[in-house]
Amino acid sequence: MTQVNRNLLVVCLVVLIAIKFLLLPWLEYLEEQKQELQTLSKKLTRSEALLLVQDDVIANEKHLTSATQALLQAIPVTKDAAAYRVEFQQQLQSAIENHGVQLVLFEWLSDSDLSTLSVMRARLSIRLKGNVGDVARAHVAIERQMPFVRIRDLKATWQGALQPGQEIEFAALVDLDYVLEPQS
Repeated sequence: MTQVNRNLLVVCLVVLIAIKFLLLPWLEYLEEQKQELQTLSKKLTRSEALLLVQDDVIANEKHLTSATQALLQAIPVTKDAAAYRVEFQQQLQSAIENHGVQLVLFEWLSDSDLSTLSVMRARLSIRLKGNVGDVARAHVAIERQMPFVRIRDLKATWQGALQPGQEIEFAALVDLDYVLEPQS
């Protein structure tokens, strides 16, 4: 091999080594930088979009906070769950009897902690007896006077064809929310 060929081989070898150890790592670094730039550009676009709706988000948060406070103000507060059970039964019975309806069954089925703002949810089973119109008015009165009560799973039974003034039996599950304050 001649000296020129050797020099040419050495130059080729140096160029290949430079490509492998300098150019390829630099290209990989540039690719990583490009990917990082794309990720940051996406984040910037999302951030700009959030800034555009920031006022709406703040307004919605304030509305949600005030609505939550309004809902919590409607929920009764007690320190003694057992005493509240008796008090609520009396309130319910009074509201029902004001409409000429009889409370046939009042059964407290369960209490569960909602893990939110110390709110408890009780599940009750009730059965009412009275004429159709009175039972309907009592149902509406309960929901209007007691916003912390939800009547669900309704079932009405009667004899024969239903007619105005006819006596019915109305059974329902009731969800009742109340705040149980810790006793000091």
